[in-house]
Amino acid sequence: MTRVDLLVPVAALLVACGGAGGGKSRTQADFPPRPRNCPVEVLESSPTVPTQNIGTAVARCTADIDDAACMRQLQDEVCALGGDVVWGVSMPPKVVEGGKQLSGRAAKRRPAK
Repeated sequence: MTRVDLLVPVAALLVACGGAGGGKSRTQADFPPRPRNCPVEVLESSPTVPTQNIGTAVARCTADIDDAACMRQLQDEVCALGGDVVWGVSMPPKVVEGGKQLSGRAAKRRPAK
């Protein structure tokens, strides 16, 4: 077996394993958590400004929590994900398992070019 014959499988293995484990995920590295009660823009439809999607944010609230407090809980979830926008949010909250739920796509505004 030649040196090249040995290097090809090793190189293939390194490429295959390159994305597995070790280091922070893109979300953790690019979008550090923001403090609770940070400002978050809430949108029913998709943003009209450039944003980077982070992931889904969900707030599950008890039935005795008013809708505004449940919305603030959703915004705090977006803050924890490092976002400043949540879109695709429908009001009123959905009724689920004796409580209510709000969800949306957490995103971070990108600077205009």
